[in-house]
Amino acid sequence: MNLIKTLIIDDETAGIFAIEHLLSKHTDEVELVGSARNIEEAWEIINKSKPDLVFLDLQMPRGSGLDLLERYPKRKFEVVFVSASEPDYRAISRYQALRHICKPIVSEDVAHILQLYHQKKRES
Repeated sequence: MNLIKTLIIDDETAGIFAIEHLLSKHTDEVELVGSARNIEEAWEIINKSKPDLVFLDLQMPRGSGLDLLERYPKRKFEVVFVSASEPDYRAISRYQALRHICKPIVSEDVAHILQLYHQKKRES
């Protein structure tokens, strides 16, 4: 089975570490290709590493997660919105997000996301 190349984008170091920690429990499924603290860093890493799955914080200084997605009208990665606020169902639908999770993220969230990712890949 191919590992899911995963990128974490969050302006808060604690948010990145939390997701990294939870993903570390799934090393048989996930390869962490990097993390970014803003959309410019994220743009570079996405274009270089071609991730399969991106955990994307929605609210960041110097551009939101949605601003980043606007740069990818036909993106080749799945996205999981991460925020401290309630889900924006219009954004989830518009950007065809795999899921929206609220901080703090728990282990069950990550396990469910990986399950959804595999299910979507089987269906496509």
